[in-house]
Amino acid sequence: MTRVALDGLPLVVRSAGVATYTRELVRHLAAAAPDLSVALFAPRWFGAPGGHKGLQGLQGQVIRNWRYPLVMGPVPVLSLESVLGPVDLFHGTTYSLPVRAKAALVTTVHDLALLRHPELGTRRLRAMVEAGVRSLPRASRVIAVSEFGRDELVELCGIDPQTVDVVYNGCAEHFAPSDAAAARAAVAPLLGSGADRYILHVGTHEPRKNLPALIRAYARARREAGIPHRLILAGEPGWEPLSLSGVAEQAGVGGDVVLPGRVGAELLPALYAGAELFVFPSLYEGFGLPVVEAMASGVPVITSGTSALPEVAGDAALLVDPKSEVEIANAIRTCIEDGDRRQRMRAAGIERARSFTWASTAQGTLSSYAKALGRPLI
Repeated sequence: MTRVALDGLPLVVRSAGVATYTRELVRHLAAAAPDLSVALFAPRWFGAPGGHKGLQGLQGQVIRNWRYPLVMGPVPVLSLESVLGPVDLFHGTTYSLPVRAKAALVTTVHDLALLRHPELGTRRLRAMVEAGVRSLPRASRVIAVSEFGRDELVELCGIDPQTVDVVYNGCAEHFAPSDAAAARAAVAPLLGSGADRYILHVGTHEPRKNLPALIRAYARARREAGIPHRLILAGEPGWEPLSLSGVAEQAGVGGDVVLPGRVGAELLPALYAGAELFVFPSLYEGFGLPVVEAMASGVPVITSGTSALPEVAGDAALLVDPKSEVEIANAIRTCIEDGDRRQRMRAAGIERARSFTWASTAQGTLSSYAKALGRPLI
């Protein structure tokens, strides 16, 4: 039996997309290879009383150890094996890798946003990314979540492309088309009155998500076309607090922009399904999971024609220049006013989303594991 340990820290820190990746990967690795021993390695406070939302369905695979920081910290004191016992492979689900380990090492790089655009992060965040990049040569295999991501690793980090495996993220099966009216009724208590027609964005509120530009573009579309839709910006505040309500007030749409915060897994599918349009004008994405979730939910998508987003969206979305508020506003108007186009985009998005499954992600990851070990897994 091959023993694999994964870094479970993303499940309890503010890392929405990486947390989804970690949780779904563990679930689907167990399903794809039942004889594989899969465990999550996490600090003691990972298992707080009552559990953690990120642990739902995973408790039996969690190793909680107070010595986690001594293995995964910036100056590791203990070896991985001294804490976990015999391990064949360790998978860093984000940058961190143990320095002292006999196990084969695999790491997933989700994006290199702060190397490409250092102005989008603080000095501390840039230092963390740079430290993670320095750990990449220790990995036997590096997983990129898009072809774009692989190219960034080669260009910005000097990684040998022969050591990089492209393994796309998946989309959970519960993101699927459903009755829009029923979906809106389910999320009405969350959104308040007047949100029976809405444009949606889902993602952490941080600078690279370009949300002030989205708000101003939405305000322009309302002024020019009189669209009645509200704008829902679902997600938690990121590392830099953004006064999105202030931006909305200045743009004259303060009463029409709704900030519901993080929407739990039980309501998120309905939030997507009830939207008339999904707009994701991010400045940089290594993949862009919300785009796939929205397409799978049968929602027409507007997203950026930059970074990995064209690769992920294919021809199923309307691509815009994220730095042009006029272009974003015009795209919103086009989609809202042209019902036939929305229907074509909806059908194309549903079909495109079928290309991304967590089962496929697990299979691609297992292939990387086998390459790292130089042998079959079982």
